[in-house]
Amino acid sequence: MKFSPVRVLALLPIFCSISLFSIPLTTLPAIAQTLEGRGQIVSGPGQGGVVQIRLTINGNQVTFRSGPSQGQTAQIQNGVARTPDGNVWQFAQGRRQVTLYSGNRVIVYVLR
Repeated sequence: MKFSPVRVLALLPIFCSISLFSIPLTTLPAIAQTLEGRGQIVSGPGQGGVVQIRLTINGNQVTFRSGPSQGQTAQIQNGVARTPDGNVWQFAQGRRQVTLYSGNRVIVYVLR
């Protein structure tokens, strides 16, 4: 079967759209997002106090820019990140709320 140049040009947009939509979403790069917010110490030392935090989320990786785990990076798995310092961070509500469990201290942060 022989195609004329006009026929090939007419089919070009179809071929381009098929190949564009066949790219799996997992190959797209993650977009880093820096969030910050206030937290309330709900139990443990300083209970009732208000603290600040700043962190960057890139895909399933979180890097703490300030706060108790400042300078540390961890993987978020099933909504939970465990930092090398032993802190456990639980993410909820589309990663806009994060709860820190550090020994007997619990801090609930709301991020924006």
